[in-house]
Amino acid sequence: MSVSADGRYLAYGHIAVSAKTGWDVWILPLFGDRKPFAYLRREFSEFFPAFSPDGRFLAYTSDEAGGQQVYVVSFPEPRGRWQVSASGGSQPRWSRDGRELLFASGDNTLMSAEIRIRGLSLEVGAIRPLFPLGVVSQLGNVYDLAPNSKRIVVLGPIERDSGEPLTLVINWTADLPRK
Repeated sequence: MSVSADGRYLAYGHIAVSAKTGWDVWILPLFGDRKPFAYLRREFSEFFPAFSPDGRFLAYTSDEAGGQQVYVVSFPEPRGRWQVSASGGSQPRWSRDGRELLFASGDNTLMSAEIRIRGLSLEVGAIRPLFPLGVVSQLGNVYDLAPNSKRIVVLGPIERDSGEPLTLVINWTADLPRK
């Protein structure tokens, strides 16, 4: 689901053998012995992990509050924990500068949460709706940010009720970084 910016870790969801914990977030180090380990393994399901651009935090979805909500924990040790969404949330994605965390709300709207990192702590600022998403998936993210964080790519139709024009980007691969 997510690779750290330095390429050293891969985070993914893994269903527990026991129904006691449900889905858990596991980390696979891409160096050394490459032995995966359970990072978030509690009596609730945790899924949709996403590394912050600086690799110091991991956003994820959990059902511990009854419905799905978005949380952030520190990385590599899951010390602090901050709830980002208030009325449902899943599929978190960080902006490239780490100052914004996007997520799908409980009513299927793409939301933007302002994030301020203060040392080992994190503050959640203003949260605002961006636009309705046309598709929700329990298997993976239905949207992603372009490398410059100025464009959002969405899988499926977008429900629109405003008179604002929708921009279709053709030849979008020209904006991808070259190797």
